[in-house]
Amino acid sequence: SFSTRGLVLGYVQSGKTTNFTGLISKAADVGYKFFIVLSGVHNKLRAQTQARLYDELVALNTEHWISVTQLDSDFRISGVGNVDAFLTANYDHKVLGVVKKNMTVLTRLRDWLRGASETVLAACPILIIDDEADQASINTTGDAEYRRRINGLLLELLASGTKVSYVGYTAT
Repeated sequence: SFSTRGLVLGYVQSGKTTNFTGLISKAADVGYKFFIVLSGVHNKLRAQTQARLYDELVALNTEHWISVTQLDSDFRISGVGNVDAFLTANYDHKVLGVVKKNMTVLTRLRDWLRGASETVLAACPILIIDDEADQASINTTGDAEYRRRINGLLLELLASGTKVSYVGYTAT
């Protein structure tokens, strides 16, 4: 098991999305199976990120990649069903989800991952990319015991598996 954290600081319009696309590709090459990209708090940015990652990862290798989100829809459990069945049936695929930092969406994703067995999660290393890591992810309460909702859900996602890496990307 492992749990790692990192931060990439870049200038505005300096290629951060291209950088994390490359990071996802490298992680896929070394065995990561599930990729969660937190793409800010707005639908437009989520759709833009979804389109780029679909074009640059999924569409180029459809025999190896599955996306659990679409251009016009965020993560929904109805689209993927039981987590163990989904991840086991797609064991030899890489799974990509581009989700908003939204309480409802992150709660659905967290609850779905909580339904996974330890055996399935042990075989499914997770990489979480936090685009716009300065937006909604930070606990701004100043109190480690009381967390903002998005920050708390992010921490729960980080604790959802036995092999989870997190990399935040920001320009501020």
